[in-house]
Amino acid sequence: MQACRWPIGYIYLPKDWASDRGRRRKVGVPDEIIFRTKPEVALAQIRWACEAGLPRGVVLMDAGYGVDTDLRMNIMTLGLNYVAGSNVSVIAYRPGRAS
Repeated sequence: MQACRWPIGYIYLPKDWASDRGRRRKVGVPDEIIFRTKPEVALAQIRWACEAGLPRGVVLMDAGYGVDTDLRMNIMTLGLNYVAGSNVSVIAYRPGRAS
């Protein structure tokens, strides 16, 4: 099985853009595009890739994403493995252990 090695999406609308109707209208951002955090956007793209049947591989994340517990847990719920950057505030456990 060959891994997916190209981006499947790039869309991120910063919060200040999401709330600025004039700026949105000027550049043509559709009304249905709302602000979501970068981890929320990433999870939506990962879910889309799984539903589309793309080959599964390892999800790679820098520390900006790796510190997001909800994102990491949802990736595991999808049956995917991940490698994530982190920082000293993140508590990690061995697989199958809660403490």
